[in-house]
Order: sequence, then C-alpha cells, then structure tokens
Amino acid sequence: MSCLAFSYWKENTAVEWKKDIEPFEYMCISFMIGYILYDLVVCLFVESEITALFLIHHLSGITSHLLVLMRMDGLGAFYSMAVYIAEGSTPFYHVAWMLNELRCLPGKDGTAWQKGPADFVFKFCSLMLMLCFFVFRVLLSPYIVYHAATVGMPAWTANHSYEFGVVHTAILGIFSLINMYWFKCLISAALASFAGDDEKQKAA
Repeated sequence: MSCLAFSYWKENTAVEWKKDIEPFEYMCISFMIGYILYDLVVCLFVESEITALFLIHHLSGITSHLLVLMRMDGLGAFYSMAVYIAEGSTPFYHVAWMLNELRCLPGKDGTAWQKGPADFVFKFCSLMLMLCFFVFRVLLSPYIVYHAATVGMPAWTANHSYEFGVVHTAILGIFSLINMYWFKCLISAALASFAGDDEKQKAA
C-alpha cells in the first residue's frame, strides 16, 4: 500500500477539490477497507488479542474510508492516500514479528539464535521499523492533520462539506495520537529486548 501511495504522490502534489474519486484512489481505499476488516476479524476471532486502541484505530479507519467512498469525496481520498505512506513501516514490523515468533518456538536455542544470520535480519528490521515508524507516522501524521485543518477544511467548507471535513480531520488526529503512543511502546519494547540480550550475554 505504501508503494501505491508513493506512486500516487508522483502525480498529485497539491490540494484540489475533485467531484469524484479517481479510479486509482477508489481501488486503494477499497483495498484498505478489506484489509482492515480482515485484520479486525483475525484479531477478534482467531488470535483473541485486541485492545481498546486497536478497536478505535480500526473502527475509525473503516468509518473514514466508507464516508469517503459514500460521498465520493475527492479531498478525503487525497488525505487517505497521504495516510497510506505510513504503511512503509509495516513490512519491517511483520518480518521482525515473524522472526521473533520463530525464535520463541519450543526447542529453539537462544544462543544459536544470537549467533545466526536470523538475528541480524531481526535487528535490522527492528531498527528500520523504528526509523520508518518515526518518519512516516510520528513526524508525518501531525503534518497531515495540520494540513487538513488549515488547507483542507476551507476547501470542504466552500463545497458545503464542513461536517465531513471535521469528522475526517478528527480521525486523522486520532490516528496521529495513536501512532505516537505506539511509537512509545516500540521504544520501550526495544529497550527491554536489548536489556534482555545483555543479561543473557553476561550469564553466558
């Protein structure tokens, strides 16, 4: 999704009111709705692991995307495509999560893991995750909210869509706050992981 967003921004650099959503935007938003619903179902009924923030994040995202499609709101689609840039951190998260899960399998030798190439990949992906998360979510998200509030809202208001603009901007703000909290959790987990590695090395 991040690659699709970057390809989109090669051609779209300015806010402009559009009567209809472009086919490419419609495809990306529809795909994201499907992914959010899939992720919600998996976490609710398969993994049984869900938090209040997770629910707020996913339900807000579904609401925002459905409103954009129902209203065929070009400006809403514009900001949705900006949010998708944040998905640049997601591949690193999934690889790091997968490797961490494999490390925890029964019979897996911790020392062998630390000396193997998988540990290098795990640490590299963890580092890239924090870097991309910081740039694409912690830094970019507040700017998107600011841009929507100062540039997008006048456009929505001029086109008799003030209420939609308020809702969409508020959801962007919610996403920004959640991303900041999640980044704090990432930093805490990374520090705890490195501290645990140091203790293992001292014990060995």
